[in-house]
Amino acid sequence: MENGFFDMIMPVVTSFGNFKYILAVVALFLFFNSSKTRAVAIVIGIAILLSDQTGNQLKHLVERPRPCKELLDIHLLGGCSNSFSFPSNHSANMFASALILSWKYRKLTALFFLAAVTVAFSRVYIGVHYPFDVMGGALIGLVSGALALSFEHWYLPRISPLLERYTWKRCNESGT
Repeated sequence: MENGFFDMIMPVVTSFGNFKYILAVVALFLFFNSSKTRAVAIVIGIAILLSDQTGNQLKHLVERPRPCKELLDIHLLGGCSNSFSFPSNHSANMFASALILSWKYRKLTALFFLAAVTVAFSRVYIGVHYPFDVMGGALIGLVSGALALSFEHWYLPRISPLLERYTWKRCNESGT
């Protein structure tokens, strides 16, 4: 599968699934003085922690080599990692983020999931994952996102008054 246009854009698209970029966006949410954006940032951070760590543990249990390590005629765009292939953590992180963002900003649901699907497709297109790897990552991401939303629903309301009292108000009183 080769396409000149995709050959240019898919290596760029695939980098958006990197958890470091997602966490950078989450950190930007923290700068807004809205309880909704703070909650979204916290929940996405929890979801990415869950999805990334679950994915890493499964990689070492399954030990599936990447297609770029096994297949001779692979159309590889970029480097081939030495880590294992299943599941795709890029897909897991993107689907976890998409679920949470679509739960909070429902009008943009299609956009969030389109971004997640595009990153997942890019991982297969650039030759570093099999389709099943990104499907497994998507499932892990959706479960991690749902667990993080459950955490927000059940636990954050109980600790939110403490966070508000000791963190946000204290910063505002001190003028920082």
